[in-house]
Amino acid sequence: MTDNYKSLYNCIEAYTTSFCKVEEEDGFIRFSDEAIHDMYDHNYILMQPETDVDDCQRIILEEIERRKAQGETFCQAYLSSARQIEGVAQMEFPIKPDITNYVNCITTTPKDLKLVGRGDCMVRRVENPAMAEDRAAIEVESYDSDFGADFCRRKGKINAKVYMAEEGVDSYVCYVDGKPVGKADLMVHDGWAMIEDFDVVPSMQRKGIGTTILRVLVDEAMARGADNIVLVAYADDTAKDMYQKLGCTVIPGRTSLFFEWK
Repeated sequence: MTDNYKSLYNCIEAYTTSFCKVEEEDGFIRFSDEAIHDMYDHNYILMQPETDVDDCQRIILEEIERRKAQGETFCQAYLSSARQIEGVAQMEFPIKPDITNYVNCITTTPKDLKLVGRGDCMVRRVENPAMAEDRAAIEVESYDSDFGADFCRRKGKINAKVYMAEEGVDSYVCYVDGKPVGKADLMVHDGWAMIEDFDVVPSMQRKGIGTTILRVLVDEAMARGADNIVLVAYADDTAKDMYQKLGCTVIPGRTSLFFEWK
């Protein structure tokens, strides 16, 4: 991994660390969020790149048992190297995992991204509880059927403390005619900016809202000294194609193994 890409992953991990407790173990890192213990993306283990395939399997099996003993119903593990990802086929688990591949959509020349915004959008940083509630409302409208309104509002209320802190992750809400229609988070760290948790409500998609939000956050990132931008996407998602059309380069990212039981 080049030094530049080490900085990329430092930024990605700094984003998650803003919300989570971090414990470095032998061969892996554990991220946990006791306030939202049922949030998948805040409770997982990340294999260190040098951990071999056999050790990955052993660590994941031990983590599954640890999670079960805690009364949890899921375990998520991220593989961070090509060697680990290629070795998934030879790993054996008592529970079949859902496997998700991610890509990193990056640019080292953010000023060249093809971002054309709408003039009727107002994109503002979340700086008070009312705006945090607007952000949560976007998640409810986008994910109610997947996660439930209660989870979205609970997550929004807890994470608002992070967004309104002086340092760390900032979140932005896009308004059209006073109504919240989109949001995204921004983390600037180690020369990189990560744009994450990016959503536009279903009724306003494909209308230029997303590129407007991106334009504002990219400008803000550059103003804070970021020379590089990363957006993480599913390998088979249309978002990846959109970022590519805007001028990002797509490179392989991590792979998630997600285990769930009752």
